[in-house]
Amino acid sequence: SLIIDDLIDSYAPSDFTRTSVNQTSVSLTVNWIQKPFFEAIEELTRATGFDFYIDANKNTHFFEAGSRTNNNEAIVHDQNLISVGEFGKDTSLIRNRIIVYGAETDGVQVLYTAEDTGSQSAYGIKEEIVNDSSITNHTQAKELADNYLAELKDPPEIGDVTGMMLATIQPGEKIRLSSPEDNLHPKTYEIINYEHLY
Repeated sequence: SLIIDDLIDSYAPSDFTRTSVNQTSVSLTVNWIQKPFFEAIEELTRATGFDFYIDANKNTHFFEAGSRTNNNEAIVHDQNLISVGEFGKDTSLIRNRIIVYGAETDGVQVLYTAEDTGSQSAYGIKEEIVNDSSITNHTQAKELADNYLAELKDPPEIGDVTGMMLATIQPGEKIRLSSPEDNLHPKTYEIINYEHLY
């Protein structure tokens, strides 16, 4: 949260606010050199398990993923459900070996590998290579690799649903979904992205 505050102070106009930036207990060592703003934000959200967005009123939101539920909206069969796409665990998104290549200093390149043997046994070795010249020491490489691994070692459950009359949804919220005939059991599901049509 302190890093988010510093980024907004340094790179965003003064009319951006941070009243919805929550604190985390995660401590990071980062050193960015000419890294685009949203790539830095993406690195922070992976490391912390938090979501980030800036709303239409220029207020910055940084909060624990899955912690916000919209109790005013739902997509329910026989009510406002239009269609349900494929829903299930996507094993193509698994990464259980993360190799980080950092900067080269005095002829020695910063390198760290994080692996999860449980995930590798279950799904085979799925590798992700991260090249980031702004990583200048072992601690930074380890933190980045460990955070990527924690996020990517298990398959996420994903799918798409189309519904009507959802005026108040916001990024990162959970809403209730229900469609028994599509094997979509009634519970809250986190919104990864959404699009308003018409």
